[in-house]
Amino acid sequence: ANWEPNPQYFIDKFSDSPDHLRNLHFSYVVLLRALKKASPVLYNYEIKTGDILDDEMATILMRRLLDSMILKSCQNVFTAFDENLMFKEQVNAVTLQENFKGVFHNVSSILDCVQCQQCKLHGKMAMLGYGTALKILFLPEDMLATSLSRNEIVAFFNTIAKMSESVREVRELTNLYWSTHTRLEKSDVAGSSDSDTRILSTGIDGIDVLDAAVGAVSSLANQGLIDESTETNLIQQAFQRNPELMVLSKHYGSNLSKFLNFLPNIDSQISTMGITDNGEPDAIVVGTGLAGLAATLNILDRGGSVVLVEKEHRLGGNSNKASSGINACCPQNSTYGDYLESFKEDTIRSAGKSSKPHLIETLVENSEAAVQWLKDRVGVDLSVLAQLGGHSHKRTHRPKQGMVGAEIIYNVQRAVKAYEKSGMVKIIVDTRVTQLKRNDSGAVV
Repeated sequence: ANWEPNPQYFIDKFSDSPDHLRNLHFSYVVLLRALKKASPVLYNYEIKTGDILDDEMATILMRRLLDSMILKSCQNVFTAFDENLMFKEQVNAVTLQENFKGVFHNVSSILDCVQCQQCKLHGKMAMLGYGTALKILFLPEDMLATSLSRNEIVAFFNTIAKMSESVREVRELTNLYWSTHTRLEKSDVAGSSDSDTRILSTGIDGIDVLDAAVGAVSSLANQGLIDESTETNLIQQAFQRNPELMVLSKHYGSNLSKFLNFLPNIDSQISTMGITDNGEPDAIVVGTGLAGLAATLNILDRGGSVVLVEKEHRLGGNSNKASSGINACCPQNSTYGDYLESFKEDTIRSAGKSSKPHLIETLVENSEAAVQWLKDRVGVDLSVLAQLGGHSHKRTHRPKQGMVGAEIIYNVQRAVKAYEKSGMVKIIVDTRVTQLKRNDSGAVV
C-alpha cells in the first residue's frame, strides 16, 4: 500500500469540528507550560539506561530542547492556561482535585479494555504524559526533583513529541488542501449519514469535475510528467466530457500520482513519465539520512526518478539526532578570521591517524556550497555561527531554535516528498536492504 497525506479526509473530519483542533493546540500549550516549569529539574536529570553513549545522546537532546527559543519566545502564550485558577476556591479545592484524579483513573481503566496491545500502550503512555504535565503544574517547584519518576518523565517527553507532530501535521494537511482548492469542499462520502452510507453522486458533467480534470492535467504538464501532445489530447477529452476521464478526475483528481498511473486505462496511447508499476527508476537510494535525502533531492531536481528505501519507520536516520551544527567555511566566517587552510588543518588534526587528506580536501572545499544549498534549496535556518571543540574559528552553522539535525531533515524530506504526487519518487519504509545483486562484471543490476 502507498501511504501518503490525505488532506481531503482531514477536511472531512475536522471542518465541522474546529473545537477538536483548538483542544489539540490547548493541550500542547499545557504540555509546554509544564515543560517550562520543570526545565531546571529536567536539565540536570541524570539519565541511566546502561548504555553510556545513548545516555549522553539523550541528555544532549533533552538539553537542546530545553534551551530552544520556543520556551522563551512563546512565554506569553503559556498564560492561555493557568492551573492556579482551577482550585482557587478553598471550599471545593480538595473535592475538585479528587474528581480530577478520578477522571484520569477512569480513562486509564477504560484503556485496559482495549484489545490491541500496541493501541493500549500508546493510550496509557499519553495518559501518563498528560498526568505528569498536570502533576508538574500542580506541585510546588521545590518538590519536583523528588516527585517525578523515570516512567513519568519518559511518558511526558513522548507525549510532547506526539503532540508536536500532530500540531505540525495539522498545518501541513491544511496547506496541502488549500494548495489544490480555492474553497472548502467536503467529499461525497463525508456528507452521508450513518443510517445511509450510500456514496452520493453529484454527476460527472458538473463544472467542479471539469475543473478537477483540467487542473490535474495542467499540474502534470507543469511538472513535466506528460508531453505537450498528451496535454492537448487530455484537455480536449475533458471539454468533450469524456466519461472515463471525468470519473477518474472526480475520484483521483486530487491525487496526481494515482491519476497519472491510471491515465493509460483511458487511452493506451497516452504516455506518462516518472515511476510506473512496470518501469524502473533512474536510481535506488538506500538510507534516508542527510546523505540519502540530499542525493535523492538532487536527482529529482534534475528530472530523474528515485526509489528511496529506509529500514526504519521514519525518515532521517541518525542525522535526525545531530545536535551541534554543520561545519563550513563560508564568506561570513571571514569576520572571525576563518579561512579554508585553517579548516583543513583543524580537520586533519582532529582525524589523527584516520586522516584521509583527499576526502578532507573535498569536505573543506565544498562545505560552503553544501551549507548554501541547505539554505537556498530547502530553506534551513543556519544563521547562527559557533566555535566548537577542535575548531580554531567560528564555523559551526546552526539554527536559531531547535536541533540542527531535526531542522535539516524536516526541510529536506519535505522537499523530497513534494515529488511523491508526481510519481517521480517512491518512498519505502520498514524495509531493510541486505545485499546487492550484481552481474558477471560486478555491476549492480
